[in-house]
Amino acid sequence: MNPFEERTLRPEDPPFHSFGPHSLLEPPGNVYGAEEISIGSGVLLRFGYWLNVCTPVTGERPKIVIGDGVHTGFGLRLSAANSIVLEANSGYGPNVYIADTDHEYRWIGLPVIRQGITRADGRVVVGEGSWIGSNAVIAGSIAIGKGCVVGANSIVTKDVPDYSVAVGSPARIMKLFDPDSLDWVRIRSGEQAEAVLRARSERPLLSIGIPTLNQASELKACLEALLPQIGASGLIEVCVFDDGSTDETPRVLAGFLADHPRLRVRRSASGSRLGAERSRLELIPFARGRFLMLLGAGDVFLPSTVQPLLYALLRMKDRPVVLLDQRREEEELEAGEGPEELQREASLQPGTAALLLNREALAKPAETGGPAGTGNGPMSWACRLLERDPRFGIFRGRRLRAAASAPPDSL
Repeated sequence: MNPFEERTLRPEDPPFHSFGPHSLLEPPGNVYGAEEISIGSGVLLRFGYWLNVCTPVTGERPKIVIGDGVHTGFGLRLSAANSIVLEANSGYGPNVYIADTDHEYRWIGLPVIRQGITRADGRVVVGEGSWIGSNAVIAGSIAIGKGCVVGANSIVTKDVPDYSVAVGSPARIMKLFDPDSLDWVRIRSGEQAEAVLRARSERPLLSIGIPTLNQASELKACLEALLPQIGASGLIEVCVFDDGSTDETPRVLAGFLADHPRLRVRRSASGSRLGAERSRLELIPFARGRFLMLLGAGDVFLPSTVQPLLYALLRMKDRPVVLLDQRREEEELEAGEGPEELQREASLQPGTAALLLNREALAKPAETGGPAGTGNGPMSWACRLLERDPRFGIFRGRRLRAAASAPPDSL
């Protein structure tokens, strides 16, 4: 069977919690507790898989979630008491074992196989785009970040931050992606690892800025789609500027701030409103990323579309502007030159053009004496940047679902 042909479940198949199109579980394999197992779209599990829910099955929620585009070698073994999540586009070599619990053993004189499990509240997450090498073991309550590599035969017993390489038994961090050098650096001590992670927090590669005013429901939908995609220790931050909202916006933001360390919020002074243009300008010095993308509070990222922005920025890191072309489904990078070509490409976009702008260049004084970002909005800023360096990038591929409408006093 072609793994990319749509699979039709047969009556004798296990009743999965959900099963996406174009997915294949290559026989033979074993599934226990299918009612609490969710399979995304475009998934390929090679033969010999063993998917096991080891606590009572009620069907209330999935305890094993295999995201869109996950591909595995033969012999993947998952054992979940509470929650195992394999995020989208993660890959697994042969004979990988992942469990969110372990066998109890402390009752001497009683066979271990009769003692049950150590915990039923563990959670394992393998981040989007990560690769887990052959024969690796991940056991316990562990989060492996986005874009990670776990070496073959490694035993992972603690969290692995985004964009890192972990190897060994027990696994330790061998490499991290450094935001200053824009390259992978070898890690020789815990202090060095902490320094790189601190640099990511202080100097991320990308800041996504959201100016908002009285758009609580739209902002909530925007952040619900965006924040899970950026990672907890990665290279992206989200910055919100609230221009004095009087609706539920402060409460919505407070709820997200409690759980998302990469979210930062600034509010205008009490009783004052700056307006749309000033609010956008406030985000230039507030953000800390090398690049800045301005997002409307009503814009919603589609699943698995945020991390690829980092790839585009690395490939186009010497260009002051990258235009996101929303007209195509397939991802592709192209080059452009000059403000006229940028405006022509932008005019073809459905809705307002999305731009990644070199924030550090925006913050520098222009020939007029003010910051290069001074003007009516991101397109004006981009054209000013291209007056200094006419080269820009185009990253094709649909990423955003724009709001159909916004409140009259919104930004």
